[in-house]
Amino acid sequence: MDDDAKADKRAENTLAEIAHSVGLKDIAFQYEPIAAAFDYESQISHSKREELVLVVDIGGGTSDFALVRLGAERARKAERRDDILASGGVHIGGTDFDKYLSLASVMPTLGLGTRLQSGLEIPSAQFFNLATWHTINLAYTKKSWTQISELHRSAVEKTNLSVCRTWCASGAGHWLAMQVEAAKIALSDAAEATMDLGRIAPGETLALCTGPTSTVLSAAW
Repeated sequence: MDDDAKADKRAENTLAEIAHSVGLKDIAFQYEPIAAAFDYESQISHSKREELVLVVDIGGGTSDFALVRLGAERARKAERRDDILASGGVHIGGTDFDKYLSLASVMPTLGLGTRLQSGLEIPSAQFFNLATWHTINLAYTKKSWTQISELHRSAVEKTNLSVCRTWCASGAGHWLAMQVEAAKIALSDAAEATMDLGRIAPGETLALCTGPTSTVLSAAW
């Protein structure tokens, strides 16, 4: 997916070591969408009909696809390379939805979009770090704390940035990301959802609703 053969090999070796450590002996790896196709094939092995199957694997950080020819007769073949007609993927997954929901709803309550005394908008890098799962740790660093503190001194509205500093100092960014994910899931089945923000500000919530502009119904600190 990343065209990084060394990184892929390291990941595979790590998984193999873990499998060996729990007693597994014969270990083989397969790409997820291909493995899913073969699992489906095992369920239709009673049928003589051949199928052309598009497998869509939407994961946390990527979405992968495979077009595979399946059937009972083909399942008996030792080599299946010719049955995999196409495969590919994109760096778009569930965490992307989480990030943009966080940027649209939670991060403005922490200062995103507010102004400095110079009239310029507050730089957004720290908010993107907090909203993006694999960069949240960057928000916990001393450098991040120093930058947010400097912005706080120059901000027109200081309250929200004070809360942002508290989030970063407490290392609660991953907890916040999980609240965003839970709200996303809830909004899949309902028009409104309430996000728990009580870890930093006891009793505080953020109410969200679905709609053309993803309106924030309420947010208070």
